[in-house]
Amino acid sequence: MGNWVGRKLNLPLSVFLGPFIVGLIAVWLLPYPLKMPPSIFSVGLLFVGVSIGLKFDWKTVYKLRKAVLIEIVLVMVLILVCLGVGYEFHILTQVDSLTAVLGSTPGAISAIIASAIQLGGDSGLVLTMQMSRMLVILLITPWMASFFKKSTQ
Repeated sequence: MGNWVGRKLNLPLSVFLGPFIVGLIAVWLLPYPLKMPPSIFSVGLLFVGVSIGLKFDWKTVYKLRKAVLIEIVLVMVLILVCLGVGYEFHILTQVDSLTAVLGSTPGAISAIIASAIQLGGDSGLVLTMQMSRMLVILLITPWMASFFKKSTQ
């Protein structure tokens, strides 16, 4: 249903934004909060981890070792910048530092939410920050791609 709504509204990345909007409207309109059983959440995280682990290939890493080293350096810089952003968010809003850092950390949303739950952070705020980050990225990316495409022509 959400995919269909995304295509009908001509949304960028309709496969994500369509179900996102339908889910958001459902959460707003339902008279009771939706809760996911912890066992289903854990099984979902297990499947995500297994699917990532099965794709790991040492031959590819060896062939692309220079690119991998550059990527590692860039990821470390990104993590340090995001730690700084999280710390500044903590200072400005007085939100606990764990929640602020996890909310600004790049990566898989499911892993970050699992970390927030396990470490005792405010998982609702972390999810809000992560989804806001993802939504901004999804809304800005098509505009930036067309801007750079026009500037190179």
